[in-house]
Amino acid sequence: MECANGFIGIRQACASAGMDAPSSGLFIEDLEGISVASLEGVNTGKWDDAVDLVNQKTIHAARLVTEELRSYISPTFREELVLETGFGGKFDTEGYTALDPGDYGLRASMVNNNLRELRLEEIFLLFEADFSKAITITDGEISKTINSELAVIAKAGVQARIPIDFVSSTGQIDVIYEGSGTSPANGSTSSTQFLRDCKPCGSTGFENFTVKGHANLVEDDNLYGIRGRFAIDCSMEKALCLSISRLKMPILYRLGIELLKEWEASDRMNWLTIHGRDWALDKRAEWEEITYPNLMKQLSSGVAHWLKRVDKNCLKCGGTTYGYTHP
Repeated sequence: MECANGFIGIRQACASAGMDAPSSGLFIEDLEGISVASLEGVNTGKWDDAVDLVNQKTIHAARLVTEELRSYISPTFREELVLETGFGGKFDTEGYTALDPGDYGLRASMVNNNLRELRLEEIFLLFEADFSKAITITDGEISKTINSELAVIAKAGVQARIPIDFVSSTGQIDVIYEGSGTSPANGSTSSTQFLRDCKPCGSTGFENFTVKGHANLVEDDNLYGIRGRFAIDCSMEKALCLSISRLKMPILYRLGIELLKEWEASDRMNWLTIHGRDWALDKRAEWEEITYPNLMKQLSSGVAHWLKRVDKNCLKCGGTTYGYTHP
C-alpha cells in the first residue's frame, strides 16, 4: 500500500537525518522497548538499516490491518456495484469534418473521487478515411499509447471498437490524437447513453462525471471521431487508504508485533537476541492477544459510518440496494 509509505517513523532517525515527520505523527519509540538500537541489533541483513526495516514492516502492518478492516466494512461497502456507466457522446448519422493540425480527442472528468475510480473501458472510432494515428490516454503523469505502430485501426466509414480498461487515479482521463489529415465523424458529447443505479435511463446527462470533446485541450461539445464507454466504481483500496489515518494506533501495534517476530527469529548472536528473546515473546503475546484486538474493536466499528460521510453513494444503507453490474 503506497499510502502507508512514511506512515510511522523513527524519532531518532528523523531528528538526526532531517527526515520528514511521519504522516501519522507516531514513531516506533512510542512502543515499549523498541528503539533504533534494538532494531539494528536484531537486523539479520535482510534490510539496509533500521529505517528500511521500519518502512517495509509498516507497509506490511498497514496491509494486515486494512485487510482485517475490509471484513468490517465489506458488508456495507458497494465494491461490486457500478455507480454509473455509459457512453460519452454519440456520432451523427452522417457527415465528417476535416481537422487542422493539433491535438483532438475526448476528456472525462469525475465529480468526487474520494472513494471512486473512473474507468475508460473502451473507445469507438469513426473516420471518413482509414485511421492510423497513435492515440494517447493520459491521467496526470500516467499515460498509455494505443497504436504506436501506426497501423490502420479504423477502416474508412466503419466504426471500430478498441478495448482499453484504463483506470484513472486523478479523476480525469484525456484521449488524444494528432488531427492533421483526418476527417472524424461529426457528433456531440452532450448526447449520452447511460445507466445510473436506482434511477431509470434518461437523457439528462451523467451525475457523477462529465464527458467533453477537446481541441488542443480546450473543452467543447464536439465529438472528434472518438466516443468512449466509461464507468465509475467504488474503490475499496481508496476506502482502506483513507481509513488508515483513523487506525494509526492499531497499525502502530501491528507494526510492533511484526518487529518482535523479527526479534524472535533473528539469528544474530548478541545481548539483545540472547537475553531479550523471552521479553520479546511475552510482549508480542500481550500486544497480539490484548492490545491490538482491543484497539481494532474500538476503532474499526465506526469507520463505515465515517466513510459514509465521505461519500454516501459508496456505502449501503438500510433496505434494498440497487445497482448495475458490469456488462
